[in-house]
Amino acid sequence: SFLLQYDYKIFIPIIKELFKENKFNDLFENPDWDKIQNAVNIITEKPPFDKSTDTLITKILMGIVGCVPAFDRFFKEGYKIFQGKNISFNNKGFEKILEIYQKLDEKYWEKYKNDKEAYRAEKKRITENLINRIEEHFPGFKDSIEVMEIGTPLTMKKFTLNDGGAVYGAAQEWAQTNIFRFPNTFHKKKLYFSSAWATPGGGTSGALISAIGCVSKLLDYYGIKKEFNDFILPEAVPGDNRPESVR
Repeated sequence: SFLLQYDYKIFIPIIKELFKENKFNDLFENPDWDKIQNAVNIITEKPPFDKSTDTLITKILMGIVGCVPAFDRFFKEGYKIFQGKNISFNNKGFEKILEIYQKLDEKYWEKYKNDKEAYRAEKKRITENLINRIEEHFPGFKDSIEVMEIGTPLTMKKFTLNDGGAVYGAAQEWAQTNIFRFPNTFHKKKLYFSSAWATPGGGTSGALISAIGCVSKLLDYYGIKKEFNDFILPEAVPGDNRPESVR
């Protein structure tokens, strides 16, 4: 990728322009193709992004605005497996994605909240549909399943209390991303936070990094970081030629 020739600062002008006058800060809650197209025009207006692929454009939009998935090879192939059709980054493709997301959100499952039999039946129907589509492309997949656990937005909400059953924590809106994310600590209050909702946020990897950051701050505060590192990082075994800092 041409981006390997640049450092992260290449994105600063794009971020500043997208943040300007809060023109796109409602895209997460109110997706609109015309606005997304305007954002695309801003991204591709100047070199070196003027020849960007749909993959790069959508990854930038996903990271900054959170209004579209990344239309990379894996996403497109996955969509084709489960939907039986190709998808492109255009108005029609965007509408298809919205239809899928909106159909299976928390509101869709609310009608099953007080009917456990119907709830289980619907989960089973959707699960079998997904497994059968995978089976078409990978014969033997179905017979290889030993344990299966299916969750819905209601499941996520029950066990995490996340609004809407959100698995990625706080919405990736302007005021809740990057440096604006909920901090790992309020030092004066001696409060420490670790979750997908806190810095840096967003899913499993975000929660893991958040935990590392939170623990690190705790150990720093109590002055036991070195002792802890000595405990979990014993002296290198014979033949370990890695730098001391990463042993």
